Amino acid sequence: MSKVPTRHKEAKVPFYPRFTNAFEGHAHNVVRKMYPRLMLEHEFDDLLQEAWVVFLHCRSRYAGKVDNPAWFMALFSRALHNRFIDLQRHLFAYIPIDELSDDDEPMTNIDAGYCWRVLQELPGDMRELLQVLGLGDVTVLPALQKRLRELTASGDVQPTQLPR
Repeated sequence: MSKVPTRHKEAKVPFYPRFTNAFEGHAHNVVRKMYPRLMLEHEFDDLLQEAWVVFLHCRSRYAGKVDNPAWFMALFSRALHNRFIDLQRHLFAYIPIDELSDDDEPMTNIDAGYCWRVLQELPGDMRELLQVLGLGDVTVLPALQKRLRELTASGDVQPTQLPR
C-alpha cells in the first residue's frame, strides 16, 4: 500500500526572537569585551541596557523577515558591535596622569593663601608640630592638615600626646 501524497504543507511556526539564552549570552560577552574601552563614561549595566535596545530595534525591523535564528543572531551581533563602536567614537579624549604631571604649574597665590588659612585654623600645638617637622610654611599639603584635624577631632590623638 502506498501513501497518498497530500497537497498541503506543514504549517511553519514563525521565528520570534526573544532576549534570552543565546542572545542574552552573546550580549554579555560583547559588553564584557567592549567594557574596558567604554568604562570611562558607561557602566556595565548601562551597556547591557544598550544591548537590549539594539535587540529591540533589530527585532522590530527583522521579526517577520528573518526566519532563521542564526541569521537573526548575525544581524543582532553586527548591529551591537556597530553601536558600541559608535559609542567609542564619541568618548571624550583621555589624558593620562603622566602627561598632566608634566604640565603642572608651581603653587599659585590662591593655593598658598588656602594653605596659610588652613594652618591658621589648626590648634597651636599642631602648628608647633608642623614647624618642628619643617612643614610649617605654606607648602604643607592640605590633606595633611585635614588628617591632623580628623585625628584631633576624633579624640584618637591629643595634641599633648604628640612629641615635641
